[in-house]
Amino acid sequence: LAAVQAKIHSLESQLTLLHSEERTARAALDTIVYPVLSLPNDVTSEIFQQCAGDPLILASVCRHWREIALSCPRLW
Repeated sequence: LAAVQAKIHSLESQLTLLHSEERTARAALDTIVYPVLSLPNDVTSEIFQQCAGDPLILASVCRHWREIALSCPRLW
């Protein structure tokens, strides 16, 4: 029984490590797939202000852009 419990503990440790590696890989992939989301918020808000489009459209793209657009009073 002790040997089986030791194997379970070892496998749980490996699983924890693999979950951590997965989170790191997903974060790295997101910056590659969506490089615009890695821009600083002030740069993104400046781009929004220079854009002649409707701020509601910009705020509808994603949660990150909505937060930036709503925090930029010059857009409204």
